[in-house]
Amino acid sequence: MLDAIPIKCVLLGESAVGKSSLINRFIHGTFKQEFLPTIAGCYSSKEVFYEKEKMKLRYQIWDTAGQEKYRSINKIFYQDAIITILVYDITQKDSFEAIKDYWYSEIRENAPKEAIVVIVGNKSDLYEHEEVNDDEVKEYCKSINALHKQTSAQTGEGIQDLFDTIGSKILTPENIEAFNKMKEENNLNRLKNDKINIRAFSNTSENENVSNKKKNKCC
Repeated sequence: MLDAIPIKCVLLGESAVGKSSLINRFIHGTFKQEFLPTIAGCYSSKEVFYEKEKMKLRYQIWDTAGQEKYRSINKIFYQDAIITILVYDITQKDSFEAIKDYWYSEIRENAPKEAIVVIVGNKSDLYEHEEVNDDEVKEYCKSINALHKQTSAQTGEGIQDLFDTIGSKILTPENIEAFNKMKEENNLNRLKNDKINIRAFSNTSENENVSNKKKNKCC
């Protein structure tokens, strides 16, 4: 079996939309009620084995700060990101508008143009207070060729589906062949310089390395 393939992933969005909680649920399977804003960026990782493809991905995840004072720093986290997850709070219309008005243009200017874009509506457990029209989000995602998912970091709903969907977009037959070739060439740690058909990553719809760093203790 192929060694775990490193995949850089960055989460962006306004403060308090639940980026850190989403990551904590994915990594540890837990949820903390208290809110502590992320300072600059926090790193964590998790390996996921995909049974169908018999391959393992190591998600190298950067959680970025949503506060405006950190926005100039955030740009360093976008570099070489294969996955960009833009998170909004379904109970806060302004958090989705910020994705359209700011965050999406940020990744288009600073992240690789082939990166997978996923727009995630978090706090789906609070659907009674939803302010963001789901059809509007789907239409926007269609217009920018992005995936759309809803999650609840509190209950865990949708988290596994989010990363299952991302994995299926990465582990296409063409990319699996490329990954195997990279193994033969002993070059897995230089994904950005290999000839992966990464354009396939961005051809998504709803119907469809970071060097090793010590994990930061953060929210």
